[in-house]
Amino acid sequence: MKRIDRLVVACPSWGAFWTGLTSPTSVDPGEAFERVTPFYLQSHPEYRTQLEHVWRVPEEVPLRIRQRLNLPATDEGIDLLVQTRDRRMSAQFLR
Repeated sequence: MKRIDRLVVACPSWGAFWTGLTSPTSVDPGEAFERVTPFYLQSHPEYRTQLEHVWRVPEEVPLRIRQRLNLPATDEGIDLLVQTRDRRMSAQFLR
């Protein structure tokens, strides 16, 4: 398990997550933000009812979706791809 994933799993609250980010042996805050954002979108009531899928790009996007949208197989600056319940797609840039 990656260090960022261990941090996310170990934190019972946002406060604990922030403390983990600011510790001397912390993970990269940008990487942490990218990793935790899909969890937030999939668990927050407002977004959970609207979003069908939240994928980190490129590693989590299914091949058929990547091919249909002509997405590159490498990181080209798109952080997330979301699919709404009505099947619309949206690329998200978190920076």
